[in-house]
Amino acid sequence: MTDDLLQDNENVDGVWAKIRSTLQKKLDSVSSVVTLSDGLSGFIDDIIKLKPDFDGWRDLLLAQKVSTEQDLKAWNASVTRLDGIKRLDCKEILCRLKLNFGENGKLPEIKALLDAAAKTSVSLELKTCDVMPIGKPWIISSSDEGERALASLANNIKPSRLVVLSTHTRPIPGLGELLSSLAAHHTGDISLLPLDFFWRPAGEAEGGMGTIVHNLRGRLTALYCSPYIVQLDLYHSTIKKYNIHLDCPSDVLWFAKLPRRTITNVCCAKGVPNNVGTTLKDSGVEVTRWHFPDLKDQDVDWLSYILSSYSDNRHQSVELVLPRDHLSAVGARQLFQKIPNIRVLYHEPNASQLTATCRDVHAAADCIELSTTNILQWI
Repeated sequence: MTDDLLQDNENVDGVWAKIRSTLQKKLDSVSSVVTLSDGLSGFIDDIIKLKPDFDGWRDLLLAQKVSTEQDLKAWNASVTRLDGIKRLDCKEILCRLKLNFGENGKLPEIKALLDAAAKTSVSLELKTCDVMPIGKPWIISSSDEGERALASLANNIKPSRLVVLSTHTRPIPGLGELLSSLAAHHTGDISLLPLDFFWRPAGEAEGGMGTIVHNLRGRLTALYCSPYIVQLDLYHSTIKKYNIHLDCPSDVLWFAKLPRRTITNVCCAKGVPNNVGTTLKDSGVEVTRWHFPDLKDQDVDWLSYILSSYSDNRHQSVELVLPRDHLSAVGARQLFQKIPNIRVLYHEPNASQLTATCRDVHAAADCIELSTTNILQWI
């Protein structure tokens, strides 16, 4: 490329211009950082010059502390015996008690310098690290991105939409704390996709999702949780989009009682009875997308029975999501044969058995990788 640029060729004129523009932007950015660092260095020098005055004031305060401790001890002793000498001592203690702390005329100047240095330091930090784009959607899928978002919000840089995505392959540690911090700085709604929780295996703890839903009441655009949490939320939420995780038979009973009849996503863990599809269909519940984590060959009959009520005619299609699947080629073939109405199948990036079988057996189905970009299409 360097040789091409050095040749006298009209085609490279545009490249030269782009590189020059990039160099100019870099120069402007570095110059801005140098200016800020010079200013911060000047503040530090000014504060250091004031240190002797500050240390002298601190020594005076320490002397007053020692004197007050001695006065307190003497006052306690005078309670048991109060003669003429003690009366005089008490009078002196009372006089000293009226004295104010030693004032330091340099304190306002020191405080002003520290405040200015702090503001310059924040500006310097923003210049030397990436910040989130202004007025664009923010996709937060890691702790680092969460910290960037918080730093940006603290400096009045705001998104057009705030999305937080936590998956089984990239879980966000301390999700609840991060969401609370984001909600404290962001005035708009939050689109939360806690798929690591939503796809959890049967019997695994909910991971504090109930607390998150409670703390962010009125701020979430959708819920991904158990039907019990949804039931509690219905009394004070305006959320229209519910996504339900079913873990056991009692969850199915809770689900059937919900007044909502259109559910976007339903996740069936291994502990769910195979009549869940019939129960929900008879209750008038419509489901857009079905999730079955950790699916194995021996689970295909269970899955197909659940979906039989939702794929019983050629006009009704099914969307499947199979996180962490363990299907062999035989199991994948059986899946497509038992559920011929699969329209879309979301799979792990390394699910070669599924994709190959899909091409051979059910070419009409779209096999889509569970990537961040594709998952975000659900919101």
